[in-house]
Amino acid sequence: MTTNRLREMSDEALVTREVQKILACANPQPDIPASVRALRPASTTTTRPVVAPLSHRRYLVKVTIGEETHDKLERVRTLLRSNGEAAGGASDVDNLQLRCRSHNQHEVRLYFGDERSMRDDLPPLADRNSERA
Repeated sequence: MTTNRLREMSDEALVTREVQKILACANPQPDIPASVRALRPASTTTTRPVVAPLSHRRYLVKVTIGEETHDKLERVRTLLRSNGEAAGGASDVDNLQLRCRSHNQHEVRLYFGDERSMRDDLPPLADRNSERA
C-alpha cells in the first residue's frame, strides 16, 4: 500500500467520522444505559473498541478491559454513586471532580470530620507503589 493511498484512507475516515457526528446531531439518540458485563470464555475473537456519536457532545464507548481495570472501574463507580448521594448532589460531570487520593482524604476529613471514611484495607499510596516496583 502506498503512502498516498494511506493518506487518502485516513482522509476518508476523518470525513466518515464528521458525517457520523453531523447525523448524530441531526438525529440524536438517547444515552445507552451504563453496563459492565463479562464476556463469554468461548469468545476468542478480538473486537475493536467502538467510539460512536449518539448526539451533540454525547458518545457511545465500548472497550474490552482486563480484570484489574474492571475492579478499578467498579471502585470508581461505587465512589461516584456514594459521594454524589452523600454530598446531596448529582453524580454527574458537572458536580464531580477528579482528585488524587491525598486530596480526596483531605476533603473527606473536611466534609465528614476526622473519622476515617476511606477503606481501611488499602495501604498508604506509597506502600502500594513500592509493591509494583
